[in-house]
Amino acid sequence: EEGGGDRVALSDASIESSAAADDRAAYVTSVRGVMTAVRLADGKPIWKFDMNHAGRGAKYDSRIVYQSPIVAPGAVLTGAAQHLVRLAPANGRPDWFATAIGSDHLPSFARAAIDDRRLFIPSYTEGLHVLDLLSGATLWRTARARIMATPLVTSEFVVVIDQKFVRALSILDGRERWRAHIGPGHHSAGAVGNDQSVFVPDVHGNITAMRTKDGKRLWSTRVARKAIADIAPYLRRESGGLTASPVLSGQTLYVGSHDGVLTALETETGRILARRALGSPIVASPTIAGEMIYVATQAGSLFAFRGTPSDAGSTLTASKNGKKKNGSTV
Repeated sequence: EEGGGDRVALSDASIESSAAADDRAAYVTSVRGVMTAVRLADGKPIWKFDMNHAGRGAKYDSRIVYQSPIVAPGAVLTGAAQHLVRLAPANGRPDWFATAIGSDHLPSFARAAIDDRRLFIPSYTEGLHVLDLLSGATLWRTARARIMATPLVTSEFVVVIDQKFVRALSILDGRERWRAHIGPGHHSAGAVGNDQSVFVPDVHGNITAMRTKDGKRLWSTRVARKAIADIAPYLRRESGGLTASPVLSGQTLYVGSHDGVLTALETETGRILARRALGSPIVASPTIAGEMIYVATQAGSLFAFRGTPSDAGSTLTASKNGKKKNGSTV
């Protein structure tokens, strides 16, 4: 294909989520709920699974899938909050369906999260449901809440963001351990962090660091103000706009925002280490590979930056092959 890439036709429907992969195959799900497993060695399809013809009736026919698949030990999971299925990676046969979550009159965009034995499923209207990863049995659930962001799972807590609060819940029984107010809004960017600190983005353009064990606020930094363009009906230009989760690398946090700026923050203090204006809203999370940071923009450009080692922060130095001073664009 043009540009040196290989193209594999997978579906007659659009694909609006990232692929997932293990050491054998890549897994892609279309918005209509058709998953395809593609062999990494040669790009040939191995199997397909169509959720619309899986014996679950119109409930599946009417849903749209925006979430990326999840690869777990011995399984691959796909679907949205109200129609999620666990499949065998070898042949695509279903192990179980998540059928006890209830109905959702609007599609959920947040991706589920896992630890070694639990599956955490967020929903736009039904709150958080936690299932046994092996059997699919419900372990616990929260009250109804609008959760638009992917949960963060630590060794003790699952951290969720609703329309007003960030809350830390026990992964064992869902009991709330702490909550912090982040202001009203459609917060769709998930938190990142570890057992020491949680870094919470909000739709107003702030990144706030909180202590994981008790939610104590450590610092807050404004990284975005006025968006370059309207991103969605609920996210106008007046909002600074963070809808993509930040990426944590060592002691540096990389954040893309609707004002078209990639920002590198020091995790200890929230100090801004570097900023690069890319000229178009950033609505997807940056990707880090080695010392390279890759950022895609709404205008259809891909920028590559070379950062310094993660334990020393980042200078977001432009790639040597770049056509622009602030990065290499594709």
